[in-house]
Amino acid sequence: MKSIYTRSHHQILVDDEDYAEAKKYVWRLKSIRHTKNGVPVIHRYVYAEAIVPGKGRVHLHLARLIMKAPSHSRVSFLSKNRLDYRKANLFVNGKPAFYE
Repeated sequence: MKSIYTRSHHQILVDDEDYAEAKKYVWRLKSIRHTKNGVPVIHRYVYAEAIVPGKGRVHLHLARLIMKAPSHSRVSFLSKNRLDYRKANLFVNGKPAFYE
């Protein structure tokens, strides 16, 4: 396990095999606030902006990058810790990574 850091110095946990790819980008932590059934909820995710040939400026989501998930899929966290991006803590569309 290794750590990368966001621009605001939040520590993000990643697996050793994902560290080199994740380290290529400057990551930001985004917080989205809303209410669910009258209860305030804060969702956080880590993203980077990158220039992609033919697409221009795009947002890269760290969870999708690590899981190699398509942009239309949902990546969730088993431990609900949105700063833990190790594969054992991530799953795509309801399928945990360690079951693959």
